Amino acid sequence: MAWAEKRSICLEYIQPGKPQQNAYIERYNRTVRGEWLGQYIFETIEEA
Repeated sequence: MAWAEKRSICLEYIQPGKPQQNAYIERYNRTVRGEWLGQYIFETIEEA
């Protein structure tokens, strides 16, 4: 948060449990998990 404040960036939060308020980012997060992390085989959860 200090990084954003130094650059005069206003952080806005969505309501808990309401991912549809930020659908674009939620879809991006799902894509990252599915496509990027799916390319690797992890032996333990700590490696992921």
